[in-house]
Amino acid sequence: MRLKPDCIICNLNIIFRTLKIINKDENFLIENMKKVIGGISKVNRKLFPPELGGIVYKIVINSTNVKDPYKDIKRKQNNLILNNYFNLKQTILNTKDPLFEAVKFAVIGNVIDFGINEVVDFEEDIKNSFKKRIVINDYNLFERDLKLSKRILYIGDNSGEIVFDKLLISLIKEIYPDIDITFTCRSEPIINDVLIKDALQV
Repeated sequence: MRLKPDCIICNLNIIFRTLKIINKDENFLIENMKKVIGGISKVNRKLFPPELGGIVYKIVINSTNVKDPYKDIKRKQNNLILNNYFNLKQTILNTKDPLFEAVKFAVIGNVIDFGINEVVDFEEDIKNSFKKRIVINDYNLFERDLKLSKRILYIGDNSGEIVFDKLLISLIKEIYPDIDITFTCRSEPIINDVLIKDALQV
């Protein structure tokens, strides 16, 4: 999908929240938002939304000299779930279908995304999400594919979420020990996306 007007608004909202993490001073926010808006005004309409995100994020990094504004938030989110990792795994193992529950946890982890939602109460968001029904449920296909697979490329997304990914990956390895799983993530910071160092922390 190429750029739509909503993509620009979405990026501006994300960048504004990111700037507020760095500094809440009004002059700082206005000056940096002006630079971002100026950068957006020069982009090619044929860009894909993630490409625009990369451009505006680099503007923020270059302007503020803060390479990873979400660094502390990511660590806090990861630690919050890591502290409950053993209990979460035991809860999953005691269910009727542990693999399905692990998949469900990994899906729930997607609510922890500052790129889409401004998460106010991290723990409450997880509890509320767990009560919701999974609308698109391809678990049977997933389970069938696992039985036929030799290799899995698992793409890491956001902080916090990767602890749930760890749960799912560990369970897959226990059930299918012969499957080779490769976990990939970003090498450069952008919002709360997982970096190699974040993955190593988990």
